[in-house]
Amino acid sequence: MPATFRPLLAAAALTAAFTACSDPNAIEAQFAIVTDTFAVFSINDAPSGAPTAISLFASVNGVPAVTAGPTFSFDFAVDAQGTGSVTLIPNSRVGNAMVRPHRVGLQVVPGTFDALTRAPASGYKYDSLLVITPGQVVAVQAFDPFACPVAFLGTSIYGKLVVDSVRTGPTRVFFRSTVDPNCDFRSLLPGVPKD
Repeated sequence: MPATFRPLLAAAALTAAFTACSDPNAIEAQFAIVTDTFAVFSINDAPSGAPTAISLFASVNGVPAVTAGPTFSFDFAVDAQGTGSVTLIPNSRVGNAMVRPHRVGLQVVPGTFDALTRAPASGYKYDSLLVITPGQVVAVQAFDPFACPVAFLGTSIYGKLVVDSVRTGPTRVFFRSTVDPNCDFRSLLPGVPKD
């Protein structure tokens, strides 16, 4: 084989190997990861119309703090007692027999907020109250039908959050959150996720 064809053959082999290892039919993420800081009032100590709940998918529009209203377009409401513990209340536990809220899974994850770079695939407790203290990291899985009405990979939105502080009079809880708004993608690293 002439020496001039060897580099060309090597380049062709490398290209073939690269395309053989990637999936040309793989679904790609469309949205960048969203990180935000915000405050939510305690549901039992809030001024009328104040944000008392969190919606992961609303983070895409820059408004993760929402009102816990009768449409249940939120993932969980927030209640706080003084400056200590904070209770995350999934929408199904807020109560309305006429509306079927979507499922929400929560779990405390060991380590720091920044250390959690991928949401866990399992271990969530669904539709159960979760009591946390400032500094504890929580992974969230929301089966939001508005976020994923037609999804090929799954119907979950994943995120993480941490309570930074709680202030009284009226009680406000200050959060940091990161959300992957792409259906069933679990990456929590900045940018558009690859998986």
